[in-house]
Amino acid sequence: MKHLAFPAFKAAENGAWSGFIAAWTVSSILLVVEFAFGVQSGMFYSVIGITLGVTGSPVDSALVGILLHILAGTLIGAVGGFTIAVCPVLAIHRLTKSLAVGVSIGIVAWAVLFLPLTVLAVIPRLDRILVPLAENSELYTIASQATGMLVIVIAGSLLFHALYGLVYGTMMTRLIRYKNRELKNERSYV
Repeated sequence: MKHLAFPAFKAAENGAWSGFIAAWTVSSILLVVEFAFGVQSGMFYSVIGITLGVTGSPVDSALVGILLHILAGTLIGAVGGFTIAVCPVLAIHRLTKSLAVGVSIGIVAWAVLFLPLTVLAVIPRLDRILVPLAENSELYTIASQATGMLVIVIAGSLLFHALYGLVYGTMMTRLIRYKNRELKNERSYV
């Protein structure tokens, strides 16, 4: 299918929706993986919340973490969609290219956002948070489990970011095809 250009803000909107769906997909799979490996359910999201100072309960910190994760995935998707629209070399013409572009966006997000935030913010905060928490509290258990699994979390997150990219690329292909048909129909009425 021939690629019809449409406005960058529409591409950013498509990217946001694709990122939203990809983030929810990855979040759901991550919860299943945590369950399968016997890790406390929602540990990754609890760590995000704990790092931000949400220490009411594991559920509170996990809710904050998952909402921020979905928001980040949506924003990354919007930026990716905008970039696809303004950079002709990234124009999506077929599913294989869309998947490659999507995985590239996921890997860039991992390298530019996840890795630096984990190394520079999360790890130091977890170490400082462990000290004042009572050793028998649920938050202490979550924080100490996360600290002991950081290498696995960092390596696994690379795979999850690639998965995000695959879902994102698939959704972008679908949305671009749909929007291109919509654009063709609008142009035929003019």
